[in-house]
Amino acid sequence: MTLAAAILSSACSQISEQEITLEVSQQLMGTWASNAGDVQITFYDDQTAKLVYTKHQPPIKLISPYQATRNDKIGIALGGFWSGPVLIDTHDLLTQKSISARLPDEQAIQLHKQ
Repeated sequence: MTLAAAILSSACSQISEQEITLEVSQQLMGTWASNAGDVQITFYDDQTAKLVYTKHQPPIKLISPYQATRNDKIGIALGGFWSGPVLIDTHDLLTQKSISARLPDEQAIQLHKQ
């Protein structure tokens, strides 16, 4: 297990893990961005994601593993940037073709596939 995966597991330790379905995984692949362009997340098929968050100073740019948590959510490990993972809500992924990202101590941000 990589350090980033261990950090994500630790941050999500009180959340019961679930598997990401093949349908959700396939729909996630690719780049998602906020309307303002300050958040961009690219999901890869090896269950890693590239996060670019330009609103934060200095801007955050990292590649990190992601895993299912619960209630249609996926966690992306942030390492030492914050106390917890980015939580991706996939509830509207299949019907609305959008996801929301909640960084620790931030409001949820709607993302749309590019």
